[in-house]
Amino acid sequence: MNFPNWMTPDNLVQVFLGFSQEVVLSSSLELSPDNSKTMTGTITLRNMSEVQKLLEVDEFSFSEGNAFPVESTRRVAIDTHFHGLTVIAGGDDSKLDIIAIHGLNGHAFNSWTVDDGVMWLRDLLPAQVPDARVLLYGYNANVIEDASRSRIQEHARLFIKFLQGLAEIQKRRVIFICHSLGGLVLKQALVFIRNEKVYSTLRDVALGVIFLGTPHGGSAHADIAQVLVNFTTISFRANANQLLSDIKKDSASLMDLAHSFKEFHSELKIASFCEQLSMKLPGPFSTDLGLVVDQRSATIADEPPIPVNCDHVTIAKYANASDVVFQLVVREVKRMAMGIVTSMPL
Repeated sequence: MNFPNWMTPDNLVQVFLGFSQEVVLSSSLELSPDNSKTMTGTITLRNMSEVQKLLEVDEFSFSEGNAFPVESTRRVAIDTHFHGLTVIAGGDDSKLDIIAIHGLNGHAFNSWTVDDGVMWLRDLLPAQVPDARVLLYGYNANVIEDASRSRIQEHARLFIKFLQGLAEIQKRRVIFICHSLGGLVLKQALVFIRNEKVYSTLRDVALGVIFLGTPHGGSAHADIAQVLVNFTTISFRANANQLLSDIKKDSASLMDLAHSFKEFHSELKIASFCEQLSMKLPGPFSTDLGLVVDQRSATIADEPPIPVNCDHVTIAKYANASDVVFQLVVREVKRMAMGIVTSMPL
């Protein structure tokens, strides 16, 4: 939306106070990735009933001194899906881009957010990497509700389209932070970029990749579909979803992807984090599923793994800046950014 010059993050919070008194945080207002006059800010609401009420409003107008619907040509559009690229921190003069890609059955914003509303990519990381712009990438990886038939290759090509739009207007290197399936989508995208001339302008975009519980060799569970079904009352046929087939342990598609990526991954700065805690299903039975992605699967050959005291979900969620895993991730970001951003000592 095209904000007037008086609009600030604090004013944006005031807009939403009409819906809820429990506004938690607001991000800075930043230009959209396509460099249009549209700007984006994010709001977190604690009360789910208030969130539902907010979702009933598609968009509304505002004017200075009036945070409620009025006659105006300036409008605020509300979006909870975060599909595509969304800037959540950093300005247009940033020297580096950090793009976060969520995993299987994930959400571009919620996958990185703890229960009390802290979204570390927005609320913690910018203070540690002040010269970087932080973006989210959202795509439909919801195998429970939508039973998407898209494969990793299709998700990768869609991501490249958004990356092309970014590269056409911004000449920045990118550090990718990928959780679970997001790492496979990125690897496939980088393979396409490397091997197909049509993407030649993107070959030098990637600076480094942080993999968080990415199943390079597939899931350690024999039937990941059943794991997902256990989290929900909805059931579905596992063979209806191509993503689930793609990420089965030692699947042919994963082996082919690993081989193709190995041909050039040494040109990238890589950090692979692997979970050390079992995943436990919520509920009265508290089923212990073991490691969703074991260390062997979470590690790229020749790259030493970084084992952390997390399960497959919490490996991507940090509540505060003193979190040990957050500090390790920040250390890797700074290591990768050396030479491009000089104001971030290790």
